Amino acid sequence: MLEANILKFQQNEQIAQILLSSTGPITFTRAKGFWPTWNSRILEITRETLKGDQADKEYIEERMKMIEQLEAKERKKLKK
Repeated sequence: MLEANILKFQQNEQIAQILLSSTGPITFTRAKGFWPTWNSRILEITRETLKGDQADKEYIEERMKMIEQLEAKERKKLKK
């Protein structure tokens, strides 16, 4: 999903500029369950990745860890 988002924004300069003009945490509210948090982190990573050489690698790593933790939590729920 992350790769698809990055490609989508790379292919559309207009929406890429909208995302790049945003700052701070992204809140995604059009879904239920873990999706709002998941999508928010994906968009934050996408925004940072679009900055190219100016991207904050630590920020990306931090958000990736958040996604991994959320994924692990959701997998545990499915095993129950």
